[in-house]
Amino acid sequence: MLTCPNCSTQNRDNAKYCKRCGVRLFEYPTLTYDELVVSSSVKEQIQTIIEIAVQISDKKRSGQIVGKINLNTAVIGSAGTGKNTVVNFLSSSFIKCGLIKDIITVEAVDYQQFSKDLEHNFQKAKGNILFINDVQKLLPHGYSNTIDPLDKLFVQIKKSLGDPIVFLAGLPRGFQDYLDVNPSVKELFAYIIILSELQPEQLLIIAERKLKEFGLHLSEQSRDKLKRRFIWLYKHKDESYSNGHLAHSEAEEIYKSYLLRKGQEGIVIPEDIKGNVEKIKSKEEIISELNELVGMNEIKREIID
Repeated sequence: MLTCPNCSTQNRDNAKYCKRCGVRLFEYPTLTYDELVVSSSVKEQIQTIIEIAVQISDKKRSGQIVGKINLNTAVIGSAGTGKNTVVNFLSSSFIKCGLIKDIITVEAVDYQQFSKDLEHNFQKAKGNILFINDVQKLLPHGYSNTIDPLDKLFVQIKKSLGDPIVFLAGLPRGFQDYLDVNPSVKELFAYIIILSELQPEQLLIIAERKLKEFGLHLSEQSRDKLKRRFIWLYKHKDESYSNGHLAHSEAEEIYKSYLLRKGQEGIVIPEDIKGNVEKIKSKEEIISELNELVGMNEIKREIID
């Protein structure tokens, strides 16, 4: 049975909406706030947004008058940095506190279809969240005077006065630049969340979670090797560097290696991890590199000693 997060009513396992209050029943993120793989500043932004949503919801429930509040949020990040995870976490938090009942998701794929359905989607999402993903695909090719889907989107956001709440997610290239040179558009969003490229330690966390889905755990030695694998990949990254997607891909390759060696114990060993890894430098190599530098004599003496 599925328990409604809004009214605690028990619903069928395959139910999409609560039979009592109508709240959407979808698979909520299993991650807690502390488990989000984002920077501390982004966590603070997320916490602020949720706290405001909770306060608004509480005031509405108590019958207090609540004016129009702008909770529109733009989430910007490269592929695999967790844009959808952040949006899902915020959306589920809004539903759990009773501020909304549903999230309407639109993939910005087809220019014409997006424009055709835009007004309908805004009406459909009234009282809830309208999430538009891959919004960079709506960016005009160059800055022209023609009306494009993005112009129509921003007109609708202005007209909506905060209802529905609009979440946009897109890649930095183009989308962030567009907001920076269009301050009137940027003002439509109360929050702009910028997701950074994931560091090796963060990739390791994501990969470990994926491996647990396969019933696998890293030994101490394999964990060290996988971390060095991610350090190497990070140092040699190019435009194909896919952050969390890369971590998932590495975990899947490890699982395949585990299966091929017919592992039974559920433990990943170093041999299961393929590819280049960051080399651990010896003390002599470090001293040799330092000796090539001018100065830093105190640091050199400390290392040598």
